[in-house]
Amino acid sequence: MSLSTVLGKGTWIGLASSVIMLLVCIVLGALLIVKGVLPPSMQSVWVYASCALAAFTGSMVSRKGKGNGGSALATTLLLYGLLWLMALASSKPLTFGTHGLWITGAVLGGGLLAGIIRKGSSRKKRAKHMTKTVAKRRNRAVT
Repeated sequence: MSLSTVLGKGTWIGLASSVIMLLVCIVLGALLIVKGVLPPSMQSVWVYASCALAAFTGSMVSRKGKGNGGSALATTLLLYGLLWLMALASSKPLTFGTHGLWITGAVLGGGLLAGIIRKGSSRKKRAKHMTKTVAKRRNRAVT
């Protein structure tokens, strides 16, 4: 596994899809809290679940095509680094002890789950039409 396959196009597409998924989940959570459907005490749980879902989605997208478990792990680590950059760029003081371990566990757990899940079946595709040798063999087996 080379660095070009791990940090290839699929990894960056996976990172973009995980960022989009994270933004959609956070906005949806904010709307649900404002409308009163989700109690404000559940906000942190919503953020943890959003981080896990974003990491899982981005890692699965990066595995599509030529990607492998390494690209899923790279996408997860890039998302985690991006979350740290966003946290450091905020104006509020950082308190990693309150929610940081849960967010770290959610992001790494979502990426690990996507890396473990099997990519897909490796069965051979059947030909649409039978070849002459297959047809002869089938005819001999019947008689």
